[in-house]
Formats: sequence, C-alpha cells, structure tokens
Amino acid sequence: MTPQPQSRGLWTSASNAAADALCPGRHLAQAGILESRGADAESGTLIHLALAIQDSTGLTLEQQEVYDACQEIDQRESAKLFSQLGEGQPKVTREQREWVRFKDASGREIAHSGQYDVLRRAGVCGLITDYKTLQGDTPESPRNMQLRDLVVLVARKPGALLKSIAVMVVQPLVTHTPEITIYEEDDINKAEQEMLVRVAASNNPASKRVAGEVQCKFCLAKRRCPEYQQFAGAMVPGVQSLLSVPVEQWTPAQRGVFLDKRSVAQKWLDDCEAAMKAGLAKDPAFADGWALAPGRTRETITDAQAAFERFCKLGGTAAQFLSTVSVGKSKLKEAINAVTGAKGKQLDETVKQLCDGISETSTNAPMLKKLEDA
Repeated sequence: MTPQPQSRGLWTSASNAAADALCPGRHLAQAGILESRGADAESGTLIHLALAIQDSTGLTLEQQEVYDACQEIDQRESAKLFSQLGEGQPKVTREQREWVRFKDASGREIAHSGQYDVLRRAGVCGLITDYKTLQGDTPESPRNMQLRDLVVLVARKPGALLKSIAVMVVQPLVTHTPEITIYEEDDINKAEQEMLVRVAASNNPASKRVAGEVQCKFCLAKRRCPEYQQFAGAMVPGVQSLLSVPVEQWTPAQRGVFLDKRSVAQKWLDDCEAAMKAGLAKDPAFADGWALAPGRTRETITDAQAAFERFCKLGGTAAQFLSTVSVGKSKLKEAINAVTGAKGKQLDETVKQLCDGISETSTNAPMLKKLEDA
C-alpha cells in the first residue's frame, strides 16, 4: 500500500517557513519552476514513505538503520511525554496535510498548508514529530518555524480541541536525544498571527526579494534573481580589499572575511557552471568559445566471481587476485546483515569483530570550522 501524495499546489507551505520569512518575494519568484531532486533527497523520501506506512521492506541496510533509529527515538520520547502528561494512550495519525484559508488586507483569498510526519493526541494534548533523515543539523523544535506552523495548522483544524501541542525533531544522524517544546494557547495565538502576516507577504506580488544564505540555499529562482546575483557576486573572494594584496599578505581579518564568504561564493560559481552546462547541452552556440566535452569513461567490474575464475585460468592465484581487491566496509556490512540477520548494535559488533586486526583507520585532511560552531 502506497499513500497518495498530498499536493500543496502553488501555495506556501510550512516546510519553507524560515526561508519565506527572510525573503517575502521568494515564494512567487519560484512559481512555475520545476524542482529537481538529488540522490540524497530520493533516499530521504524512501525512508519517509517507509515510516508513513510502517513498513521498511525494500530499504537498503543504511536506510533501514535510519528508519529503525527514527522509530526507536520517536516511540521512546513520545511514550515518556504522554506518561508525564497522564493523558493515556494517544491516537496516532501519520502523513496528513492540514490547511488554513483566509483573506489578506486587500481581500485576496490565500491558502497555506503543512504536512506533519506524525501527530499523536490524547485528550487536549498533542505531539507533532518531524523526521529528518539526512546528514546536516536541522534546527531543534524551539527554533523550527516549520513545526511552529504545523502547531497552528493542527490546533486550528475544526474540531481539534487541542490546548497544548508539543513538537520535536527526530534526526538520528545528528542526535538521539531530541528537545521537546510545548506550545500552550498563548504561544499558539502568537504563532498564528506571525504565520498569517508572513503568508500574506509571500503571496503579495509587491513583496521585495531579500537575498541571503538561508533563503537562497534551496530557492528555485536563483538563476533568474538579480538580488541573489548581487548578493552572491559580492561574496566571491578577491573583490576590493582582498584584491589589493596577495593571499599570503592578508590580515587575520581579511582571512576571516574570505572564510565567511567562500561557501556562498562557491555555491554561486557551481550554480553558474551548472547553468552553462545546461545551456550548452541545448544550444552549442550558448557560450562563445566553449562547448561540452565528453565525460570521463569509467569501467567497473560487476561480476567479481567471473573475474576471479578467468584470472585463475591465466595462472593467477587467489592471493594475487585478492591483492587487487578493496573491500568496502558498507558493502561488507550489508553482506554480514544478509548472512546473519544481525541489526543495529549487534551488527556493528559483528562487523567490528570480523574486521579486528585486518583493517586500518585513516583520517581525512582537517576541515575548516568556525570557532562558535566547534
């Protein structure tokens, strides 16, 4: 059984709340632009779908581990909360999109929605859980505007009768001890007013665009947005003060400026390069003096057993063949899981024992990190 996707249409959504708050013109700027999804996003979608239907069949071992961790954290923390509240066993609803519709100051009809991963409710109390299954820190519930919107949408649903709603972000690749925040009636009223003002601004054609790292990161309109062009272009290292002296003569302040700006600048350069490649793929005359060259060809042996047998027929030995083989630990872990059925900590311990004395650990080059984030 596959749940049907619930479309948000062309309206704003809670998932974009933080970015829309920073750039009121962002929402309408993206109208009509199709979204492309990478492999990581597709993996996250598969895990979310499995969590929605409570069936992990078909997931890879890596995805299964994230799925299991989400289940364990969610069930543990929710049981603890409702035990403290003394409201009894909660009713559970999954993957439901809630809507609010209203008129702005000019009388325009506006809609806004948000889809929660899990809603538990008992009596007048509720708990909203949001799963984040990819790498990268997601704001915890006190700072998470998506969850703030979801609280309002759930509380204002006709017949909800909820007076207290808790929220938590379950992100097992970041932490196994999520922070829970509880919204009471006054908090919900304040969040509702802030949400309505923001949504009205996002649907106002006169709203200005305000570029910035957070709001532009996933914006689909970046390539056609002059505000982003000016913002990102100004971030490219080497302008003005940085150009005035060689790199080796930069002051500590100038080095800090470079490090602060380099990620946005690199993203802008990557986006521009991607646009050039896409343009040249459609039109060979897209960029004067440039063309798309064929990509590098890689050949991968897909049948190791056949390769081994043919190697032995040439007179090679097993030891000689094994010297050409590199064992990927993640693939080995999947194989051990298939053979033993072990999972979680038991699987980790089995892998550790198997690799004891026959593996080596290396550390990548040091990474740059701001002191305040360390």
